[in-house]
Amino acid sequence: MVYLPRGQRVTVAPNRLSAPTAAGWWFNPRTGQASRLQETLVTTQPGQFVPPSSGQGNDWIPVLDVESSQFAPLG
Repeated sequence: MVYLPRGQRVTVAPNRLSAPTAAGWWFNPRTGQASRLQETLVTTQPGQFVPPSSGQGNDWIPVLDVESSQFAPLG
């Protein structure tokens, strides 16, 4: 998880995850809801994340989970 206080773009290197692929979610701390990213993420290379909105008052948290764990979304 990475907290983005103004919804800014971020590059994440998910190589600390213990699997070759990850599931990604956008968690909205203002509403408590999460939405899953469409694509499966490869953990061996950095990925760039662009939040659904940006600017003052648009904080977001990208969340990555090992895909095989099939964790439920936050919220």
